[in-house]
Amino acid sequence: LSVRALGWLESVRRVRSRPGAGVLVVLTAAALWGAVFALRPVVGDRGSAVPVLLTVPVILVGLVYGPLGGAVSGGVATGMLAGWEAGGGDAGGPVGYVLSGVAYVLVGVVAGLLADRLVSAGRGQSAATLRGARARAELEEAQRLAHLGSWTWDRATEDMDWSPEMYRIFAVDPRADRSRLLAIVAGRFHPDDARDPLTIRDRALADLEPFVFDQRLELPDGDVRYVMHRGEVIVDGSGQATGIRGTTQDVTRIRLAERAAQAAGERLLAVLDTMLDAVTVGVAVRDGSGRIVDFRIDYTNSSARDLYGRSADELVGRTWSELWPGTAASDVFRRYVEMVESGHPV
Repeated sequence: LSVRALGWLESVRRVRSRPGAGVLVVLTAAALWGAVFALRPVVGDRGSAVPVLLTVPVILVGLVYGPLGGAVSGGVATGMLAGWEAGGGDAGGPVGYVLSGVAYVLVGVVAGLLADRLVSAGRGQSAATLRGARARAELEEAQRLAHLGSWTWDRATEDMDWSPEMYRIFAVDPRADRSRLLAIVAGRFHPDDARDPLTIRDRALADLEPFVFDQRLELPDGDVRYVMHRGEVIVDGSGQATGIRGTTQDVTRIRLAERAAQAAGERLLAVLDTMLDAVTVGVAVRDGSGRIVDFRIDYTNSSARDLYGRSADELVGRTWSELWPGTAASDVFRRYVEMVESGHPV
């Protein structure tokens, strides 16, 4: 059904669901029937036009009230036709108006059945349309909240199809020509990352393998954004690559937070390395039952390296049992295990 037809059927459903509107339809039909009689002086001896004119209200009532309403209105039209002939009009005689009456009833019933069928079909289709529209709206809202856009690229035309969030990520006017999106995107690449996306795209088309990579964007206002692209190649029935579809997520906040955390960690290590106390950071090594059986060194400051008489390369990544055999049986090892398991210093 077309959008216009769905709109018309929705109007019919609204009329059917509102008793007041239905009464208005009946009054309209009655007015039309009355108009036919009011036009008697105009119609004159052209009485053959009357049966046709009386059919319009029958169809109207049948559409709104269904087969039963159509049958009743057909009966009313039959009475109207009989009254016309009794008033001197030419409706084809008793046989003529009886046959016309049967035709009215059939027309009313058919109109009602047809409307019922179309309204039922339209209800399902309009419900599906509404569900689809709601799903699209929810998807767009989810993408907005996640700063995640979706896209497809056609290899033959090089046209791109974007979700609304893609326009926000790349700071592009949604009214931009789709055929120019690829060129616009290329203009947003950070100069140091400009070749990476094209190289990755060409390799994906050749290998038909999915890809994931990070990239920086340089926006017209000078702002730099970090994005993560995920994509997969679209192939036709013969296995030939016809395009790529994927997602792009704005991960600027995540990457800046990671850089800040890394910088803070580096500053902490720099402070630790200047301390006179020996500092060693280790990680518990557990067996299959979860019992701590060793410790692995992850960091030592310069004082600890001087104390052990070993370099960082000789210490970091090694276990206590590798560096000092027999440690697991010592009281020091037992106290460290107790500290880790209880969470309390000893």
